Amino acid sequence: MNNNKNIENNVNNQNINNLIELGEIKLLFWLSAIIFVTLGFIFIKIIGILGQFMNGFGGMIGGAVDSYNSMHLLFILFIIFGIASLINIIVIFSIRSKALNSNNAEKMKIPNYANPFRLAIAGMVVLVILILSIAGLIPEFLFKLSVITGLITLIGCLVFSTLTLLKNYPIVFSKNNIGNNSNNNIISENNNSNNPSQSEFLDNILQKDNENNKLFLKIIFWLSTISSAILLYAGIKALSLYSNVKKLTSEASSSSSFDNLLNSGMNTLGEGIGFISTAKMLQSLLNLIIITVIVISVLIYLKAKKENKIEKLKNLNYYFIGGFGILGLLEMYSVNSLIKAFGSLSGMWGAATGATPNIGFTQFAIITTLLVSLGSAITNYFVIFRGKNIEIEDIKSEWNNGVQKINAMNPEKKKKYKVIGIAVIGVLALYYICTNFIFLKNFDFNKYYTVRIDGASGSATIQNYQNPNFPLETMHGNTEKMTKEEEFAKDAEISFTFSKTEGIQNGDTIDVNVSYNKEIANRLKIRPKNSKFKIKVNGLLEYAKNVNEIKDLKNYITKVAQRKIELQKDQDSSSNLNLGGIYYKQDENGNLSVKYFIQKVFTGFFGNTESFEPVEIGKIVLDKKNNIISYEEIKSNSFSSETYNNTGEVQATMSSQGYNLLN
Repeated sequence: MNNNKNIENNVNNQNINNLIELGEIKLLFWLSAIIFVTLGFIFIKIIGILGQFMNGFGGMIGGAVDSYNSMHLLFILFIIFGIASLINIIVIFSIRSKALNSNNAEKMKIPNYANPFRLAIAGMVVLVILILSIAGLIPEFLFKLSVITGLITLIGCLVFSTLTLLKNYPIVFSKNNIGNNSNNNIISENNNSNNPSQSEFLDNILQKDNENNKLFLKIIFWLSTISSAILLYAGIKALSLYSNVKKLTSEASSSSSFDNLLNSGMNTLGEGIGFISTAKMLQSLLNLIIITVIVISVLIYLKAKKENKIEKLKNLNYYFIGGFGILGLLEMYSVNSLIKAFGSLSGMWGAATGATPNIGFTQFAIITTLLVSLGSAITNYFVIFRGKNIEIEDIKSEWNNGVQKINAMNPEKKKKYKVIGIAVIGVLALYYICTNFIFLKNFDFNKYYTVRIDGASGSATIQNYQNPNFPLETMHGNTEKMTKEEEFAKDAEISFTFSKTEGIQNGDTIDVNVSYNKEIANRLKIRPKNSKFKIKVNGLLEYAKNVNEIKDLKNYITKVAQRKIELQKDQDSSSNLNLGGIYYKQDENGNLSVKYFIQKVFTGFFGNTESFEPVEIGKIVLDKKNNIISYEEIKSNSFSSETYNNTGEVQATMSSQGYNLLN
């Protein structure tokens, strides 16, 4: 029965092969190869540009620049694709017409011709859409539909060109082609499994892997090992760069010299640029590894399916291989986006506009990819070199055996181990609680810092200073290590914020909030205290409000005026200077304002002339005994000097401004 079936298959294969012409197959194969390569480049470029546009506004700018720079290449690729597709359409319809005329229409149902025919149809749709779009003949309401249709048919072209290459490869590169001089017909395929040289291309690849050499798993093992080494190296370099950046930030916030800071900054910048260059190279290698792992994974699946051994894919090493392929794609996407962001105009503009890449997602992708690549390397090592398959069922079985051994243990022994286990857990828990919550270094902000309010009530300001009684700077030189308190004060980015910073007066309540880096506090085991508190303002010196508050104000102002007059006499000896009157009022803030006038009498050829110049005094501060301890001489806002010609003019002006004469 089986022999009859084999004979029937051989006859059918013979009939099919008699319909295939070598020249046609070669032409269709190379046209498909050209279409496949050009489409591959086109899709890679389009995906790169779309990836830029997804990175926010900055990404849009970078995407526009990238697409502009790539337009020439894309245009050339589309021309090559169009020419190859046009030739493929002409060739395939010529072959179809010839087959119909010679009553060999069944020939077009053979995959060797069917896939190129599907490729021709998809290419025809793409070309029509391109031509209509360039000519502007696509209606606006059909534009989105045409774009979607064009993308689908482009993907179809990629798929059908791939299928054509796989199907026609054994014929084009077969060493046993038997030609017919009259019609170039060949018989190049035979399903006889005893002749592996005539098997299909995919079967040849699958046959290279067997239980003895474990070729696919060996490739996976070495690729996983290399990728783990790459990720570990990149991680160490990234941590080193991060440490240098943190150190530079700390130096910038301290009192380091500008030259040292500039040198450190240039060194860190150079290291960062070098790291980006290295990361690009390593990521390119990692991209190839991940793609290769995915391809090998597909081959492993196809081989397992062909041999009806799908169950073996439930081994732990295959789970790690699948995880490596999936998470590797996430790593490729996130890291390539990050590198492009930091190394291009898009990244600089995106950072300026807030469209920065997702660092957290990138870290997650890198760490998980590292874990699964390590898992793949370890588990495949045991399978290849130790001959031990690690299965999920084995892990469950070992767990169940352990549980059974514990259950079968002597009750007294079990109780003893339980007590020991509880004691160990209790000690660890106690150690964690003590080190993280109890035995911490207290850092009292009120002890190491002081808040000071300067000025008189109504115009006082508030600032924080280091308490001179508790200096934080180390006093024992640079050779000894700083205390945790000193390190915390230096690196924890401590800053004070106040609910009110200016115009402070007696009776105000000011909220003080101290912010700090909590991660550094946790690392140094520091317990900050008094990070939030209130200050009730009192005891500030008051400005004088009324004339009656000040003892002998007229005598005090007279002495101030006399000192002023004496200074002016030294500069102007030709005039006779005298005190021309003292006036007072409450200003808009309710504080006492005083004006006194200096009378200047100048004796000239035509007689005496006089003028009165005002001097204003404000913000008069009193002590507890109502004596003046300070005041401010208030300058006039006018560009011209304020002068009056006689006493009557002075009195009229002062009266209009609300001033009273001080008797």
